[in-house]
Amino acid sequence: MTGRRVLAHHRGYDRPLKPTTLGILRRDDHICLAMKKRGFGVGLWNFAGGKTEPGETARDGVKREIKQEFGTVVKRARLVAQLYFYFADVPVEKNWDQCCSVFAIDTWRGEPGESEEMAPRWWRRDHLPYAKMWAADRDWIEPVLDGYRLTGFFLFSANGECLDQQITLGRIIKPKG
Repeated sequence: MTGRRVLAHHRGYDRPLKPTTLGILRRDDHICLAMKKRGFGVGLWNFAGGKTEPGETARDGVKREIKQEFGTVVKRARLVAQLYFYFADVPVEKNWDQCCSVFAIDTWRGEPGESEEMAPRWWRRDHLPYAKMWAADRDWIEPVLDGYRLTGFFLFSANGECLDQQITLGRIIKPKG
């Protein structure tokens, strides 16, 4: 599929998108990632985050998830990216397709600690473990860490291979509805 086709999914795809969040905690040139210990994405390094609850804003959702996963209280969160993840060969009942709001966490209280779900670790920006992260993470994370706001559309297979992507820098395309 071409990037244009992925964008067409955003405009007319009839599968529901699960609203999710990610929060990027950054301290100078260090980024906090966590090893996912269970559930979706187990065994991969990722940012804290997860599903938003019904009636909850994305900003409130990322704050709640970071508190649950790290014990850290978010004071300020800025929307920096909107990511649309589609899984081509996964049945709709599994609800893997996601609309993910990504926030830069500028101010927080408490050092991130390990939970049943996540084991955090601080990484130097130039040593992020991309080989042990979701395919295509580098393509959106690096521009966000450089200060860009962006929208990304990603088409994955069930085994995590990125089949196609389109990234628009300097613009956040929010979900319909």
